[in-house]
Amino acid sequence: DIHHVPIVNKFLKVIDLKTLQSLAFPKMRENIVFIMAGGYGKRLMPLTKKIPKPMLKINDKPMLEVILSRFIDSNFKNFYISTHYKADKIINYFGNGSKWNVDIKYIYEKKPLGTAGSLSFLPKNIKKIPIIVINGDVIAKIDIQKIIEFHEKNENKITMAVRIFENKIPFGTVNLSNSKVESIKEKPITRHFVNTGIYVIDSSVLRNIKKNQSIDMTALIQNCINKKIKVGAYILHEDWMDVGRKEDYLKVNKLS
Repeated sequence: DIHHVPIVNKFLKVIDLKTLQSLAFPKMRENIVFIMAGGYGKRLMPLTKKIPKPMLKINDKPMLEVILSRFIDSNFKNFYISTHYKADKIINYFGNGSKWNVDIKYIYEKKPLGTAGSLSFLPKNIKKIPIIVINGDVIAKIDIQKIIEFHEKNENKITMAVRIFENKIPFGTVNLSNSKVESIKEKPITRHFVNTGIYVIDSSVLRNIKKNQSIDMTALIQNCINKKIKVGAYILHEDWMDVGRKEDYLKVNKLS
């Protein structure tokens, strides 16, 4: 008779919700999940001197495996991983994905192609359904199906997951008119939407990327906006962290 079970972490904070429907009748997702894992991880040196950033461990598992497992838990099975820096470390560990009962294929970048360039190497005959793209250093607890539904409902060609970022100035700010003080605001907080490195894109967008072109997702998105191709934003409220700096890596290990 129990239809909903909350999942909590060691601090008793609710981090997920399992339903009887999803557990008893899981629906496998045919969408491709494309993980960008070719970066050098220079900001994490010397931790990345011998291994690529996505293989750094979070609670005894490579970061990339944490990302992969969360998609597998959501019933995705088709994965592409783009590689460049120390690609053999990733390929030797994950293989073809049979250990996780999924299919993993690799795209090797002979030269760094940015965060979108390797998408041009996806097969031309892939299914005409949305592709999920995620950076290989993003740890997030998200319901990707909700993003896909939002993407399709709004008829977007690209949907970027965004999150509110607050920046607190630790001082009182002073507004001046010449040398006259107009107002004072004590320790103001500014809020901005930031890119989370998670996207849903239509396969038709791939036509906007040339083979072997080095291009970042942000540049691709701006190009699409310039061409009046519809780009939408999905606001994330779930836990999310970009593990790009050493302090972020230490923090995510502490919180996990």
